[in-house]
Parts: sequence; C-alpha cells; structure tokens
Amino acid sequence: PILSGINLVRQEHGVKPLASLFTEGFMPPAFNYRLGQSNAFLDLLPANGAPLLDLIPVSTHVVKPAPNKPKHHHFTGYWFVDETDSYTPPRHLSAFLDAGPKPLVITFSTVMEVVRSLPGFEELLAVTRRQISEVAVQAVQQAGVRAVVYRQWFDVSVALPESMLCVDDVPHAWLLPRAGGVVHHGGAGTSAAALRAGIPSAIFPEVWDQLFWAKTFYDLGVAPKPVLKRDLTAQHLGAALSALATDPRLAEQSRRLGGYLQAEQGADEAVRIVRQYGEQWEHDTLWE
Repeated sequence: PILSGINLVRQEHGVKPLASLFTEGFMPPAFNYRLGQSNAFLDLLPANGAPLLDLIPVSTHVVKPAPNKPKHHHFTGYWFVDETDSYTPPRHLSAFLDAGPKPLVITFSTVMEVVRSLPGFEELLAVTRRQISEVAVQAVQQAGVRAVVYRQWFDVSVALPESMLCVDDVPHAWLLPRAGGVVHHGGAGTSAAALRAGIPSAIFPEVWDQLFWAKTFYDLGVAPKPVLKRDLTAQHLGAALSALATDPRLAEQSRRLGGYLQAEQGADEAVRIVRQYGEQWEHDTLWE
C-alpha cells in the first residue's frame, strides 16, 4: 500500500514508478551521488527555483560528491555525539575486555523487529532472532575469536560460551575503539561509528541504506564482501569474523580512514554553513 501510494504521486508528477521501496526509496542525496539511484522524494522536488540548504552529514572521504552536485548540497562530515565522558562500563564488561585479545562486536538492527509486525512485511525477516543468535555462537566458536553481543538483538535464551559476552546498551563511541572489528547490519549510525573507531566491519544488510553502506565499505577496503542477512550462515559469519581478526589490509585501511574521520568536525562545519546562510539571508544575497 505504501509503494502504491508513492507511485501514484510519482505518476501525477511524470516520474517513473519505483520497483521497490526498500532498494530505491528513502535514499538521501549522498546515495544518489554514489549510485545514481532514483529517490522516492528527491525526484519530486522542482528542478529549478530558490536554492535550499541541504546538509549531508557524511564525510567526503567515504562518499565522493558528484561534480554536478547542486551548490546548496553540503557534505559536512559526520555528526557525532560523544557519550564517553559520562559513561562508566559495568564491571563484567571491563573484566571481559581485560581478559584477552580485543573482542569483535556483533550488533544487528532491531528496527526490523518492528517492521515484522506490519502487514505484508513478514517475509523480509527470513532470519529470526533465535536463529541469528545461534548462528552467531556457532560462528564465534568456528572462528576461534572473542565477541561482545548486544542484548537488544540477541536471544538471551541461547547459551553463551566463555568467549562471548552479552551486554546492554553500551555506547558505540566507547566500545568500538576497544574492539578489533564489528559485525553489523549496515545502518548509517553504526557504519559511521565503526569508521570513526578505525576498525574493520563485516556487513550483513537487509534493506534500505544498509545495502548502500555494505557496498561502499567493501569498495573502500574496510570490509569483506557483504552477504545479505537473509542468506547468513555460520560459515558466512565465521569467515567474516576470521577476516576481521586476521586480515591486515582491512585493519590498516580502517585505521587510515578512521584517522581522517577523527580529524573532521562535521557538526562544527554544519553550524558554520547554517550561519553563513543566515548572513546571506539577512543581506538578501542568498538567491544570487
């Protein structure tokens, strides 16, 4: 019903219909520059008219703006909220981190649990929470690594070996720099946090922008080749964990890119641009 409604509006504006809401819709401008994909909403904006301020909180080290980028589209660098100063880790987490080599972090999106309840979307979640939890345990044991998993997606009824720890909500900004790599779904926030931490990722996307980030990370050399989450097996995840723990090329490229992102001040740049636009508006030069 959602896709039909969007396509009806697109038809009224003479824009070709979308084949899929999940692979073509809801994509911000950064994705269009990289993939040249259609966008459910951007295509409906007028081609001409007064310029609008469009702040894109993505680093140009990660996504290269197209030469024909509209002048009112600004890549500012990522915006981060640092929570590390006020965070105190629980004792069991500190003890686990101190007990051996840097663990790998495994975190998958919980948003799809909400999507599962929507009519017509059940088939998107071919992998249940218990299934993915069992796969994670098997893969960690197969790869011979240590791992931290988040309770938000993990089925706590699945028994954990001593090499794994399940934690509650720990800020990525605190945990990821203390990890050797991270397995995730490819959400924009987790992807940005992994890049900033300077650690490699293994991405198992499902829908939306997750597909874009999975391909982008692979192209950047900071992640092994992605596998769709619906096709995930213990063998796939085990191989990804082994790559995160042992591939020096992934580690070095991730450290290098992380250094660039740590030097950026995306939020400060966004404020600077907004103030500049405000001054132009005040002096009536914004439309020149």
